Amino acid sequence: MAAAGGPPTADGRYPLASWSQRATARLIDWVVVAIPAGIVGMLIGFVWIGAQTMVAGYGTSTIGRNFWLIFAVCSFVVATAYETVCVKQWRRTVGKWIMSLEVAPLSAGGHRGPIPVASMMARAALLSVMFLFVWNEALQAVAFLFVAVFVALWPLWDGPRRQGMHDKLAGTVVVRTG
Repeated sequence: MAAAGGPPTADGRYPLASWSQRATARLIDWVVVAIPAGIVGMLIGFVWIGAQTMVAGYGTSTIGRNFWLIFAVCSFVVATAYETVCVKQWRRTVGKWIMSLEVAPLSAGGHRGPIPVASMMARAALLSVMFLFVWNEALQAVAFLFVAVFVALWPLWDGPRRQGMHDKLAGTVVVRTG
């Protein structure tokens, strides 16, 4: 996933991505990650439920609750790993690649530069936090609102850097590369 296009300015700086470009890329990524996260979560959840039923003979209400907890954790791990690995390897996810966007360190001022893995993981975990709450509809709604306001909408009023809270946490910005 090489960067599309060249630097748009004479000094090699990339312009910040617009909110609509970022939102479109994020929607694409949610579709890309939902399928494998769902498959992994369901497989591990069903294996765990089968083992619990055979060994301990739990009732159906306990099994259902445990399934959704396992599904939630697996979905969170898959979504966080997807974001972390893609940004580490290519500085972009599939959605950002399609939209010609890239994650860059804030300290580089619009240039490419190193991003610490811990920063990438923290950024990815904050983006994926809503997956942890799929087991409870009320908590899922609260988590969705949190992600909507602090991740998706925050760049609209952030001022010149257009950072979401996940960007602020990681010290990153999203730039347009093509």
